[in-house]
Amino acid sequence: MSTMQAARTPDLADRARQDERADASALYEIEDASFEVDGRPLLQRLTLTLGAGRMIALVGHNGSGKSTLLKLLARQQAPSRGSLRFAGRELGAWPAREFARRVAYLPQHPPLTTGLTVRELVALGRYPWHGALGRLRDEDRATIDDALQVTDTARFASQLADPLSGGERQRAWLAMLVAQRASCLLLDEPISALDITHQIDVLRLLRRLTDDHALTVVIVLHDINLAARFCDELVALHSGRLLTSGPPAQLMQADVLEAIYGIPMDIVAHPRGGSPIAVAR
Repeated sequence: MSTMQAARTPDLADRARQDERADASALYEIEDASFEVDGRPLLQRLTLTLGAGRMIALVGHNGSGKSTLLKLLARQQAPSRGSLRFAGRELGAWPAREFARRVAYLPQHPPLTTGLTVRELVALGRYPWHGALGRLRDEDRATIDDALQVTDTARFASQLADPLSGGERQRAWLAMLVAQRASCLLLDEPISALDITHQIDVLRLLRRLTDDHALTVVIVLHDINLAARFCDELVALHSGRLLTSGPPAQLMQADVLEAIYGIPMDIVAHPRGGSPIAVAR
């Protein structure tokens, strides 16, 4: 980070803290949380509040700490220091099954689905509700059918999941999360391997789920323009530190984006009156 960028960082962090205090509908509360491996910090001390019922993007350069933060939120790893609360309760105090009924996590590289049809994959989302040995009830089957319809995957529900196109397979995974009936979805780069058509398709689906089903979606995204277009809030990290957070209009500023990504950026108006577009110089 340049000297000019470093000088801007405290102001951005102050702005982030002001935004956090203004958010009264906290779903996640993170206080002085950090994470390190073998003494190497991957996430510096971070204080942040994430509100409910919003689509929130974690943005920043590679290695900025986005996936690390998401894993902390998902309880995939515990913070080295500090605390995290979900819905007012310490994250570690949630029983595993109860937490899985509230929070669904999709890693950057989901496991193989060898031999599973799309319907069978989606049915795995019901696990927190009936357990490994439990049988599907009528309520479970109805929930699975609803998830297939909502995500437009019913048309290939009987097909094997692995041979599907990247976009179709990603929709199948999202259908599984919908079937889980969690109120919060945590997604690590769900569109990184998709072409632009399927990227827009998946983000439109997530936007619709947020709006129509009152879900909270926290998503790691690399494309700042897509993040600004579809999300209510952006959380920007740099080198494991929180730089700033706020609505897209607040972050889509040339100086803020330069501090986030380390290169000069210009902001241009969308030709059809949409969200401002960031362009690297």
